[in-house]
Amino acid sequence: MKKTFILLLLSVPLFSYTAAFAVETAPRISDREIIEGLSTIRGDVKELVAYA
Repeated sequence: MKKTFILLLLSVPLFSYTAAFAVETAPRISDREIIEGLSTIRGDVKELVAYA
């Protein structure tokens, strides 16, 4: 029991260290790209509403 507890305590930092590398940083996106994407979505929604 004591060996299992010690092994568990020693393995937690190892797993938390590897989990930190699992996160990827997102590429930077400009305000213009966001606005262009939103306008495209709004245009598509207006087309769908027109067909309905």
